[in-house]
Amino acid sequence: MIARVLAVSMTFLLLIATFPVVADAQSLNLLQLEHHALHLVTWNKDGRWCNTGAFLVTYRPPVFLWRWYFNAFFGVLLVAVLWLLYLFLIKQETARVRARLYRQFVERERIARDLHDTFFQGIQGLLLSVQAASRGLPDGDPTKSLLEETLIQSDVVMSQGRELVFNLRTPCRNAADLPSALESAALEFSQHHASEFFLTVVGEPKEVQAHICEELCELGREALRNAYRHARAQNIEVNIEYRADLLRLTVGDDGLGISDRTLAEGGIENHQGLQVMRERAVKIGADLRVLSSEGSGTMVQVDIRSQLAYSPVAGQSFES
Repeated sequence: MIARVLAVSMTFLLLIATFPVVADAQSLNLLQLEHHALHLVTWNKDGRWCNTGAFLVTYRPPVFLWRWYFNAFFGVLLVAVLWLLYLFLIKQETARVRARLYRQFVERERIARDLHDTFFQGIQGLLLSVQAASRGLPDGDPTKSLLEETLIQSDVVMSQGRELVFNLRTPCRNAADLPSALESAALEFSQHHASEFFLTVVGEPKEVQAHICEELCELGREALRNAYRHARAQNIEVNIEYRADLLRLTVGDDGLGISDRTLAEGGIENHQGLQVMRERAVKIGADLRVLSSEGSGTMVQVDIRSQLAYSPVAGQSFES
């Protein structure tokens, strides 16, 4: 006797199989999941099908791996793993930037120290010898006049050299030094340009990475230098914000302002202030914005993420 099995799923898929009645039950594994309607009919020796047969409704439940809640759990787990991987990569990149900036900071400190202890001390000794020699010459001697002029020029050169060394060794190592360093810079520039200076600190000062503090100080000095020497501003304001997500330094003035063309070109010829500030901002991973227009003053704003700006937990060292 031969049997014909018709398997119709709820999705109207039709599966037809012909096998002996004593066929292996594993043949039913061909059926899809969920509900099925089975119609069993037979035919006799004359080759005629029975018109009635038997009906059987079956339900084959899906395995655990195909359940919707397992798929949802797996999706959430995958998103969590990707998010943790992203945080890990960000942490690694932040550590590399910190280590690179710290090495640069240490190298600049060494160069500044060597220049001060060897080169400038030697030059100062030579100048003292020249000064002593000029004093031994009689008044009116052309050689004495030449030596005195040389000494005056050497003082200018030494002053410029000291400023370069000062730029290498900015006295800004922590949050407390940043406002005082910017105040000192404003006092220095105001000796030749009279302007009102205001400084505001917002938020509780946090411990700032030494090299970050140094670069921010140099950025602020450059912005103040431009405001005092080129903007002809009446009022100059510095604002330092210690926020949970970032550290912000803002330097604003009510001076002449900068044209859109100058901003687009990155400055004017022989004045590299804007370009220098942009380079310093890129160096420490900060966002620099310069907002200005002719006749309406200038605002320089520097934002650096808290992960880069603030010191890590005590005991955490720089990674190489």
